[in-house]
Amino acid sequence: PRSRRKLEEGSEKRVKLEKSLAELEKKRLDVVRIEREKKNAKRYRGIRFVEWRKLDRKHKQLRRALAEAKDNGRDTEAIEGDINRVSRDLLYIKNYPNSEKYVSILLPPTEENAARIERIRAGIERRLKDEAIVAEADEGAAIRVVQGGDGAAAEDDGIEAEDDFFLGEGEDGDLPVASTSAAPGGALPEVSGGESESDSGAGEEGAGAGGRGSGPRAGAGRLGTGPRTRPVIQDRK
Repeated sequence: PRSRRKLEEGSEKRVKLEKSLAELEKKRLDVVRIEREKKNAKRYRGIRFVEWRKLDRKHKQLRRALAEAKDNGRDTEAIEGDINRVSRDLLYIKNYPNSEKYVSILLPPTEENAARIERIRAGIERRLKDEAIVAEADEGAAIRVVQGGDGAAAEDDGIEAEDDFFLGEGEDGDLPVASTSAAPGGALPEVSGGESESDSGAGEEGAGAGGRGSGPRAGAGRLGTGPRTRPVIQDRK
């Protein structure tokens, strides 16, 4: 800016101005990043949902096949390898960064897309590993605090949170959300039929005014109530 050029190099005012400009630039970049992530999340939520459903069904089929193979005493090495591969693909879909355009995991990849998939997959697995280390440390500290009281429950909650893949996503989240707050049929919960505070307050005020017998509201409140009196007619002499 022109004002910055007028200030001396290294002066206190120039340092403060440059610091303010750097903070504004950081905020601008954050806004651009957030908008890009929202746009990508909305654009690719459909294809991610479809691919997740297909791979999830495949994963369940493989788990059943693995159980049957173990019961029948057959070799399970090939099935276990397929399960690991599908599990990695599910992690890829679930944790794909919204900062980048989504690359399908099911379509035949080009050489460029294959390299990009492996790069993103490695980044996802590295991040999940770091988060698991931090979570394990936090969980150990919590268990030490409560002396083993709620450790198992906390672990179960973590597993359920991972299983609920499509829950907890907002409007700008990665994937479609299964609504849990609406009433059956999509209807919103009805409001109770009681009086509101403003209506009841107004009623009490009107009743009080009628009881005091003052003002036009009080007169209207007593209209048509009580015994009627005949007017007194004086005789003219």
